[in-house]
Amino acid sequence: MRTKLSPITLTILLITVLVIGCVLYTYLTREETSGAVIEVLPDTKYYTEVLKAIRSSKKYILVAMYLAKYDPDDLEDRANDLLRELIKARQRGVKVYVYLEYRTYSGTIKENLLTATFLKRFGVEVRLDNQTDTDHMKLVIVDGEVAFVGSHNWSEAALTYNHELSVKIKSREVVKVLERYFWLLWHRG
Repeated sequence: MRTKLSPITLTILLITVLVIGCVLYTYLTREETSGAVIEVLPDTKYYTEVLKAIRSSKKYILVAMYLAKYDPDDLEDRANDLLRELIKARQRGVKVYVYLEYRTYSGTIKENLLTATFLKRFGVEVRLDNQTDTDHMKLVIVDGEVAFVGSHNWSEAALTYNHELSVKIKSREVVKVLERYFWLLWHRG
């Protein structure tokens, strides 16, 4: 004997199955992020937090940046501060890897090449993206513990004047996912 379900019961059953399916899908495909601490870094707060993280690094630093602008004529440039701190980290034994965009439509390549030359002179590992796509990310990872992701390029404008927004993520699980992405780009670059 077959039971006929009313349209309302059928609708409720269908919605329940869809919700359970979505929850299961999300649970089975998600990256573990329990215990993640997220701090929003507006404007110049990003510079302060990244500088502090680089200075306290012990093992390694990974940087993937659309624009990292070294300006040898401006000693007060905050981008220069971050770049010099990468060099200091390298000199105290921290492994430093910097991945920069190569192609651009606005002259960024010239600035990134100058930065790459400057960093390489002091033993920092630098690669330029050699693919035809654009790598527009702004990512910094320190010691597998903390990551910075957002809109901040490493330029005087982005670090001093612009309204920019990034986040600081403290979570080994989340940072591990970001590291995998960094190394994927590094090895194809």
